[in-house]
Amino acid sequence: MRILVVDDEPLSRRLVEAAVTRLGHFATTAEDGQAAWHCITQDRPEVLITDLMMPRVDGLELCRRVRADTGGGYTYIILATVLGAAQDVVRGMEAGADDYLIKPVDLFALQTRLIAAQRVTDLHAELDRHRAQLAHLARHDPLTGLANRRSLEEDLEVLQARSRRYGHGFAVAMCDIDRFKAYNDTHGHQAGDQALRAVAAAIAG
Repeated sequence: MRILVVDDEPLSRRLVEAAVTRLGHFATTAEDGQAAWHCITQDRPEVLITDLMMPRVDGLELCRRVRADTGGGYTYIILATVLGAAQDVVRGMEAGADDYLIKPVDLFALQTRLIAAQRVTDLHAELDRHRAQLAHLARHDPLTGLANRRSLEEDLEVLQARSRRYGHGFAVAMCDIDRFKAYNDTHGHQAGDQALRAVAAAIAG
């Protein structure tokens, strides 16, 4: 997995980075929450291991930012800190963390968290694939692959909004397939479906 390690203490950062690499994962690092957020917006990691107390942007705020940004897939967040009191753990989980590690980070404890992280991120990736498939099916005709009426209505709303905003015009072209019913009745529905696909491909091209 791609893992971002965030800690303002260089030694702690290097130790966790070394442990992550030893466990067979790809690690990148950031020296505080602000630098980490920049990294996340450029290339979202699968796992974020972050310190809690940091200058500029602390671990709690970083958790909130990651959870508020729903694009780019799910990032599993592990808070690593010396603060182990119950209220600190609860604050971290409420901010969006998935798990908690007490410093100094134990290799076995880290390994078990990353096994759980792999399962969770795999599940989210599978859900994202299913959502994308459903979104495509909801907006496209299954026979021709062309956008359907729902997609047309959405596209027209976007075009109308752009037209009002920028003063641009747009055109809508409608076409009919001449004598299609007669063709369908004479040659059968399979031939009719092939004709529809051919016309759709020509329009799309």
